[in-house]
Amino acid sequence: MNFLNPLILIGLVAAGIPLLLHLLNLRKLKTVDFSTLKFIKELQKTKIRKLKLKQILLLILRTLIVIFAVMAFARPTIEGSLPFFESYAKSSVIIIVDNSFSMDISDEYGNRLNQAKNAVRALMKNMNEGDEIALFEMANNKFDVLNTFATSTELIESNLNNIKISPLPAKLDNSLKFAQLILEDAKNLNKEIFIISDFQSNVFETAEFDSIKLKDPSVSIFLLPVGANSKASLNNLSIDSLNLLSSIFIPNRPVEVEAFIRNSSNKDIKGAVVSMLYNDQRVAQRAIDVPAGKSISVAIAAPPQSRGPIKSTIMTENDVLDYDNTSYFGFHIPESPRILIAGEQSDVFFIENVLRASDENKENSLTVVSPQLFASQNLASFDLLILAGGDYSKSDFDRITQYLENGGSAIVFPVNVKNIADLSYFTSKLGLGNSTEIVFEPNKPGNFTIVESSHPIFDNVFKKGESEIKNVESPKIYRAVKVDGGRTIIKSTDGVFFVENEVGEGKVYYFGVKPTTQWSDFPFVGIFPALIHRSMILLTSSSDKAIESIIGNSANIIIPKRYAGTNRFRIVDPSGNDLYREVVNLPSGAVVTLENLTLKGIYQIFDEKGNFITQIAVNHNNSESEILKPDMSQISEQVKTRLHGDNNLNIIEDIDSIDLRLSQARVGTELWQLFLLLTLITAVIEMLVARVTKNEQV
Repeated sequence: MNFLNPLILIGLVAAGIPLLLHLLNLRKLKTVDFSTLKFIKELQKTKIRKLKLKQILLLILRTLIVIFAVMAFARPTIEGSLPFFESYAKSSVIIIVDNSFSMDISDEYGNRLNQAKNAVRALMKNMNEGDEIALFEMANNKFDVLNTFATSTELIESNLNNIKISPLPAKLDNSLKFAQLILEDAKNLNKEIFIISDFQSNVFETAEFDSIKLKDPSVSIFLLPVGANSKASLNNLSIDSLNLLSSIFIPNRPVEVEAFIRNSSNKDIKGAVVSMLYNDQRVAQRAIDVPAGKSISVAIAAPPQSRGPIKSTIMTENDVLDYDNTSYFGFHIPESPRILIAGEQSDVFFIENVLRASDENKENSLTVVSPQLFASQNLASFDLLILAGGDYSKSDFDRITQYLENGGSAIVFPVNVKNIADLSYFTSKLGLGNSTEIVFEPNKPGNFTIVESSHPIFDNVFKKGESEIKNVESPKIYRAVKVDGGRTIIKSTDGVFFVENEVGEGKVYYFGVKPTTQWSDFPFVGIFPALIHRSMILLTSSSDKAIESIIGNSANIIIPKRYAGTNRFRIVDPSGNDLYREVVNLPSGAVVTLENLTLKGIYQIFDEKGNFITQIAVNHNNSESEILKPDMSQISEQVKTRLHGDNNLNIIEDIDSIDLRLSQARVGTELWQLFLLLTLITAVIEMLVARVTKNEQV
């Protein structure tokens, strides 16, 4: 026997009240010594014995009244059926439908989301008058739709038709937590939760809530696995993640990306085509073979032909699950760089010639000024400052520092100063520490000692296993100014030759010798034009890769200081719709927040003037791509860890047999009517016995 309202059984304690009252009313008869007839004494004893029997009968009847009443309110049920009694109690039912994108697979039974909807309709046919149903989606991060109890089948059917495939992952823990909140409004004591899902492994990932164990032990749980009986061979390639290998982006230079592709089917897939697209135009493709149940990495590259923000896509061919066949990344190629070169004519000669010679398409805008005219230049209008030499004031140094902190870029060579302390002031402002002048003997010049080959400036310069120093032609250094800060890229005898450092939102490259022949033969060695050209590319090209995010998450975009005056930003979502967000000023800087990114693809952010800020690449959760047949024994164990020990767990593997399995699970008779009838009958008997007893006198 089970009880739908077991807490009422505490009321059985009240069954002891009649016994307590009976004991309190017992009185011992006093013996009075007088002479009487023996017959009268025997008659008295007989009447007393009958009276006591009737009192005991009343005690039993009153105790039974309390017991039967408590049992009626506790609503006991038994297996089987009894004539003239209702077969089962009214129910409050919650149906949770998995609508994550893995449910978009079709097998021999049709689309799996449609299979889930048909299961809901079968459940609705088994509902009786007085039952109430709440229906909601498992792949939902708001849980504010279709979430109240309803008794109208038309309303439930309408809500069911509104359930669509969601890009969000399914989370069982979040769904059970929300189901508990709904059950608090249940009108019926009989409560049931039906979970209809393909039960992929990600369903059991950690909950967002602190507690997910069901509190109500009377709730019955029903699991309806979709796809459990499928015999279809499902082939699916999915793109799990992307790794953008390139660090600088310029026109006509290949951008390389590494894609991790998984075959979640049970047979090998050969000759699958992987494509790369720039702004929806196919630019590269290659064929791959992926073993069954394995993941491989695939490198693919293509040169962008234009400048500006590039929305990039890696995609595979269509299969049983198309949603995971695409993944997105993005990068930005700025417009033609504007470069300011400051220094005396001898200082800028070699640098200017290198930059003009390397600019085959005449895209770069070069402005060359003397130190005397430097103060009149608006540094904010340039993408790169090259300080080649000359005399400058501390106010000039302060302007350069401010320019860098606001996101500018600079290449700095030793400048003319009256004393080394003035140069240390400048290098310290750049985060490079103090400056120290080094002079080498003419017959023992300095040279390169260490080259950091992993730096992007040396991309594709060294072959694997080669010695960097042996492959780099070192200049003869006779005089240099070393610094003691920043990241060393090339180290030379007794100091550093080439370092970099970030200054605020900007970056500076520092060379320890002048770009002339006075201090070294640096302008005449082969590495000079390469370093100048590549430094210009690195500092003027964008390293701005798209911010990576997973669908359903939020993104915080830190606005560069050069756009600090803008309070409103325009966001273009993957569908081309414009959204507007106000900036939020935090101690860390100005931030624009995009909440609940529910569209897969590239989001682009612009300021009010149309200037491009950055991109966000939103991709799917790769755990939804594991199209494994559910193992119900393992799934049952996972679900049990989330239930109270007394919860009844049922599994209906065959959706077509819902009627039979549900009737088997629900079979039983509710006995509250029987106990209520027994209470009334016992009360009537008690009144009759009490009336007879009252009229009798000892």
